[in-house]
Amino acid sequence: MNQLGEKYKYYTDAERVARRYSCATCFGHLNIIRRAGFSEVICARKELGRCAGIGFVTKEYVERARAQSALDRSEAYWNLADTLGLARSKRSAEQIAKELGGE
Repeated sequence: MNQLGEKYKYYTDAERVARRYSCATCFGHLNIIRRAGFSEVICARKELGRCAGIGFVTKEYVERARAQSALDRSEAYWNLADTLGLARSKRSAEQIAKELGGE
């Protein structure tokens, strides 16, 4: 994991980092700040005081983590539906596909 606030002599290096990585804390976008003699990459939300922004991870990692979180949420919803009094869908996968215009 690279550190946010890292200084880059060349703006193109900072651009490459901002394009390939996201904030490790909030998975948010990275901004580049030009300073005298160097460029700095920081979390966009950190600038607004909404994130601690301690480092960054690849955008591929963020996509995998978000997909896993969605699966975990779906599984938890299904497993806790009866306990929490949540309504489970009674439709089959085929019914949902047909409603969405599939076959």
